[in-house]
Amino acid sequence: EPMRKLGLKALNGRDAAIAVVLLVLAGVIHFAFELIRSGLATQTHALTSIRLYHGLLLVIEALAYLLSAFREEIFYRAYVCSRLRDFGLNWTRIIILSALIFSSAHIYQGWGLLPFHFAFGLIFAIAFLNYRSLWPLVVAHACYNLSLLAGSR
Repeated sequence: EPMRKLGLKALNGRDAAIAVVLLVLAGVIHFAFELIRSGLATQTHALTSIRLYHGLLLVIEALAYLLSAFREEIFYRAYVCSRLRDFGLNWTRIIILSALIFSSAHIYQGWGLLPFHFAFGLIFAIAFLNYRSLWPLVVAHACYNLSLLAGSR
């Protein structure tokens, strides 16, 4: 039951559809923010600034991106959103606070990406609170991370 409360239940077709929609939304938002940011600064994106070309290192880096997506969704969506709900906060406050916490943890990637990470956090918190399933978020987040890895090559 505790795992189910965190949104870790069996995968189904709806979860796959939600993951695709979230991935598309994240991609559109990323593209929009990159267009804005490219006009404002020439800062290098932290995730794509390190280039690893050796095959084994690429596999290790891909696994790290996958595990990072899983870890972040467990913490920022399942744990933080659930705890904020347990404190009696309404959905609006839960969504905004969890997005703020998520985006603040990504400041190391550059201040220019802060609005993107905040929007990403908002969308994913809304999806988690509406569907109570973590798997679509993990899949979409992992695919997004892997697309950054692929784009950095």
